[in-house]
Amino acid sequence: MARPSKDIVGKKFFRLTVLKEVCTGKNPMVLCECECGKKVTVYKHNVIKGNTKSCGCWRADRLRKPESEKKPKKKPVRFVPVYDDDDDEDFRV
Repeated sequence: MARPSKDIVGKKFFRLTVLKEVCTGKNPMVLCECECGKKVTVYKHNVIKGNTKSCGCWRADRLRKPESEKKPKKKPVRFVPVYDDDDDEDFRV
C-alpha cells in the first residue's frame, strides 16, 4: 500500500514556493515559483529534501559575491624534508 502524499502546495522551501502539483505517480513533480520570479517544474522529493533550492539563480548569486565576502582559501600543507646534521643524504619527513 502506498503512503499518502504530503500536501506542500503554498509552502516555501529555501527560495522556491510550491504553486501546484503538476504530475502525480511514482515520481511526482511540482510547479514552483522562485524568489526571482521564474517558474520551474521540479521533482517533489528534491524540493522536500533540499536538493533543489532555486531555479538556478542562487548559484549565480553566490558566484557573483564580492571577493571580500568569500571565505579565504586554505593553502595546502607542504612537507619540507628535515636533514640530519651528520649525513646530508639521510632525511626524514
